[in-house]
Amino acid sequence: VLLAVAVAAAAGMAVWLFTGREAAPAFVRTAQQNVLLITVDTLRADTLWSYGGAARTPNLDALAAGGIRFTFAHAHAVVTLPSHTSILTGRYPFEHGVRDNAGFRVADAVDTLSEAAHAAGFATAAFVGAFPLDRQFGPAQGFDIYDDLGGREVAGSEFAFAERRAEEVVSAARAWIGQQQGRWLAWVHVFDAHAPYAPPRPFDQQSASDAYAGEVAYVDHALGPLLDLARRGPRPTTVIVTADHGEGRGDHGEATHGVFAYESTLRV
Repeated sequence: VLLAVAVAAAAGMAVWLFTGREAAPAFVRTAQQNVLLITVDTLRADTLWSYGGAARTPNLDALAAGGIRFTFAHAHAVVTLPSHTSILTGRYPFEHGVRDNAGFRVADAVDTLSEAAHAAGFATAAFVGAFPLDRQFGPAQGFDIYDDLGGREVAGSEFAFAERRAEEVVSAARAWIGQQQGRWLAWVHVFDAHAPYAPPRPFDQQSASDAYAGEVAYVDHALGPLLDLARRGPRPTTVIVTADHGEGRGDHGEATHGVFAYESTLRV
């Protein structure tokens, strides 16, 4: 079983593959293939069009239709750093020790997907969209390139995490992937679906009554060129798309996430 799939499945995340199959997955050992892991921060499963949601997500829907869509996948935490640590290690939070975005760091002794891939001869790179995954918190271990925000903690005068748009993150990832001659593993993290919701035009107009759905639609648009690049590369690429957690959206009195652990914030 391909390492990335094994780790993602062990972490309980949604996995899509370019396999063209509708039945149960048949994992084929192929030495010369790449791995593209995409994590969409704060992506509640039932917002995607392919899950019956309101957001227009043609790129992710096409990936789901041509691969494997998990209908009952759950994150192991409702905040960014602990959940991503589970994705990257295949371990529960009580095992890897990262329990919140603040005050914790991924221990050097914890084995990660990127370290295993690097040891297997893959070039490795990560491109992250927001401060909670800054290198100072430990997720950079095993990556040759770790493209983060350089330690910026808050955005302006607002009490919000510093972030950058998905298109900027994807552009950096595409530039690196385009330079690779051998096998590679790339992790691309986009943060736009996280509050505060401010989708750019025209997505703010398409979902005028639902800014969160507009952000998700924008993320889908931004990921399109990256998925196209993976499809037309010189070797097969296994693509895994998941989320670190969902969003409350008013369910159980929670507008966003980080407090309760209901389906709204755990199902991805």
